Amino acid sequence: MIMAAELETMQMIETIQTEDFSDGDHTGQAEENGHAGKLIEYTACRSVPVIGMEVSCLALLDILRENPAAPCVVLVQNVGEVAGIIMREAFNRHLAGRFAAELYYDKPAAMFADPDTLIVDAANPAAEVLNKALLRPDSKFYDCVAVMDGGRLVGILTLRDLMELSRRLQKEADERSGLAVMKSSSGVARIGDSALQMAQEAAESAEATLEMSGLAETGRSRLEEVMYSYQMIAEQMKRQYEQTGVLERHIHTISGMASSIRSLADQSSLLAINASIEAAHAGGHGKGFQIVAEEVRKLAQQTRHFSEDIASLLGEIGSLIGENVALTQSSLREIEQGAVHIDAGSEAFSRLMANMENVNRRSQGLSRMAEDAAAAALQASEELGAMHMHTQDEEG
Repeated sequence: MIMAAELETMQMIETIQTEDFSDGDHTGQAEENGHAGKLIEYTACRSVPVIGMEVSCLALLDILRENPAAPCVVLVQNVGEVAGIIMREAFNRHLAGRFAAELYYDKPAAMFADPDTLIVDAANPAAEVLNKALLRPDSKFYDCVAVMDGGRLVGILTLRDLMELSRRLQKEADERSGLAVMKSSSGVARIGDSALQMAQEAAESAEATLEMSGLAETGRSRLEEVMYSYQMIAEQMKRQYEQTGVLERHIHTISGMASSIRSLADQSSLLAINASIEAAHAGGHGKGFQIVAEEVRKLAQQTRHFSEDIASLLGEIGSLIGENVALTQSSLREIEQGAVHIDAGSEAFSRLMANMENVNRRSQGLSRMAEDAAAAALQASEELGAMHMHTQDEEG
């Protein structure tokens, strides 16, 4: 009976050959094939004997003796369906007892198989497989893990294989972390350079603002000087306007006096005519008096002509004075409006100076902040570089 069971068992044993991925950069190959992170790309499966449901415990002992390196056997049912795993050590403990031969030799070895064996697919992510293995209870922590590929058993993974898988994943994570640290260090360095450039530009902006503030102060001073000149001109023109008014009143007075002179000239002319008439009545005795009367009449006519010339000249002067008064009033209005604009410009310069002082303070503050940021970025870059070197030393 034992010989028949052994023969049946030997017919069911399969030597499972799997491709060895232990050497070379398989992560790169996986990325090229489009399935990075799969279990099969990180570790090789181990070949172990496979038995059927009817194999006895005695036959399994012979199989394990013939395969001393096998940590377990895989129990299958139907067409390649994994029913469980029988671990060598657990099986040997059961059959090491005094009455083990009588109790178990003829019994199916399937009674010692673990029905809750962890079965994973070779296409599953390696990290996911490792996580499932680590989450197993303590009683099954050291059991092997069955690996399937499209419904076909390709082998098992031992605890040593899982540890090696964890080491490779950790190494890959460290490499990614190192690359990220290098990129971060480079990025932080660029940030530091940008911060230094920003600090320099802020300092230049502060200098330009100070220069503009000085120009604004100069402009405001010049406007104040122009404003003072406008005020002086306005005062002079006001005095001129007042003097023109006085002059106009004097012209009216002189015009009145010229009118009075003309009236006196008319009266003198009339008096000379009357004297001539009286001298004519007197005959020869009034001849001398008639001559005097004629001279008086001529003097009166000349006086009248002079009076008329004076009146005409006073009229022209009065007209010019009137035009001068109008021009003076218009100039005063223009000066007053100009003074308003100058005052508004001076106020605008004052506000501009205040704003520039505010901008200058902010530029100086921004420059200090940028310098602090550059210093912090430099320190962070140095720390990241030191971290990367430490990681490389640990890997070495």
